[in-house]
Amino acid sequence: MPSDAVRIAPYWSRFGDFLRYPLRLEALAACLAAGVFSVALEFFFSPLKLLLQILLWVAVLRYAFSVLERTAYGYLDDRYVLFESLHGGRHLPYKHFAAIVAGVVVGVLAAMLGGPHFGGLVGVLLGICWPASIMVLAITNNLGWSLSPLRLWAVMHAIGMPYLGLVACLLLITSASGGLISLLEPVLPTWLLWMTGGAAAAYFTLVMFRMMGYVIYQYHAPLGLQPRVTAAEEEAPQDAAHRIAALLREGRNPEALALARAEVAERPASREANQRLHRLLLAMPDEAAALLAHARGWLPELIAKDRSGLALEVLEALWRSTADFRPQQGAEALALARLAYERRRFDTAARLLKGFDRQYPGHRDTAAAYLLAVRLLIEQRHDYDQAERLLASLKRRFPEQLTEEVARQEALLARLRAVSRAPERTDV
Repeated sequence: MPSDAVRIAPYWSRFGDFLRYPLRLEALAACLAAGVFSVALEFFFSPLKLLLQILLWVAVLRYAFSVLERTAYGYLDDRYVLFESLHGGRHLPYKHFAAIVAGVVVGVLAAMLGGPHFGGLVGVLLGICWPASIMVLAITNNLGWSLSPLRLWAVMHAIGMPYLGLVACLLLITSASGGLISLLEPVLPTWLLWMTGGAAAAYFTLVMFRMMGYVIYQYHAPLGLQPRVTAAEEEAPQDAAHRIAALLREGRNPEALALARAEVAERPASREANQRLHRLLLAMPDEAAALLAHARGWLPELIAKDRSGLALEVLEALWRSTADFRPQQGAEALALARLAYERRRFDTAARLLKGFDRQYPGHRDTAAAYLLAVRLLIEQRHDYDQAERLLASLKRRFPEQLTEEVARQEALLARLRAVSRAPERTDV
C-alpha cells in the first residue's frame, strides 16, 4: 500500500545529501560568515570575545534550528518554498544552552553521588538522549519537554533501533569536525585556521541538524507529526520547476509559460506553483494583462493564509507594471496595509490607504483604515497637522467607532505637540 512512510527514503541512504546541504547558497553564506567572524573575534579582549562568541553561536544555532524544523515538516528542497516557523524559534539557542547546562549539572551530581563510573554511565545516557532533546525542542519550542525523560523516551521508542544509528552518525560527524582541524593545524596559518575552524563547525552543525530534521520527517507517523509537504507533493514541484527551468534555458518561453499555467490549474492552492507563474509573467512584458489577472485571483488567498510578506512582494511587483492597481476588496487592502505596517514597509502601507474611502465607498473598514493612516502620519511622517485633520474627520464621520483608540491617538498628538512647542534650554 503506497504511503509517505514507504516513499520516504531512509536517512542512512541520504548521507551524501546531508553533507551537500550546507553547500547551498544560503547555508554556505552562513558557514562562511561564521568563519569570518571567528577570525574577527580573535582581536577582541577576553570577556568581550567570549560574549561575542556566544552571540555568534546563537546566530548559527538559530539558523540550524530553522533548518531542522523545516526539514521535519517535509521541506526537503527549500529552494522552491517559503517556510514560516510555527513558533518563531527566536529563543531556541538559549533554551538549548540551558538544556546543556542542565545535562552537565546532572552528570556532575551523578559523579559526586555515585562515583566516577556511575557519572560516566550517566554521561553516556545523556549523550544518547541529546539528539532526542534537540528534536523535541525544535518542534515544540518547550524547554521543559526537551528535558522530560518520558518525552525523550517516547521519541526514541517511536524511532526504534535506527535512533541508535542516528546517535552514532552524529558522534562521527562531531569527531570529524575536530579531526579536520587537527589535520589542518600544522599546515595553515593561524588566522586561516581560525576561519576554517569556525566555518567547519557551522558546516557540521548544519549537517547534523539537517539529519535530525530528516529523521523526524521519516518517522513523522509514529512521532505524531503532520508534515506540511508530503513525499509526493515534494516530488511534484521539483519536477515541474526543473522542466520549466529547462524550457527557459532552451528559449522556449511560451512552452514554459504554458507548463506553469497547467501546474497552477492542477494545483491551484500551491504557493510554489503560483509563485513560479507569477515570476514568469513578471519577466514577460507582453503578459501584463495575464499578470494582473493571475494576481487578482492569487492575492486573496495569500492575504488570508500567508504572513511571510509574499503578498506585499506580489503587490509591489504589480505596481511596477500597473501603477493604479488596487485590491478588489477593501478588507484585502486594509489587511495588506496592516501587514506592510508590521513589516515596516511604510510607503506601501500609505499607498494602500491613500484614498481608501473613495476607492471603497461606504466600506465598513474605512474608520480602521483612517486610524492606521493617522498612526503612519504621526509615527513615520511626523505630520501632526494632517494627522489632526484626519482624526477630526474620523470623529465626525464615525463618532461611535474605535473611540478608545481615537482618544489614545489624540492624547499622543497632544503630548507630541507639547514637546515640539517647549522652548529649548540654553546654558548661560
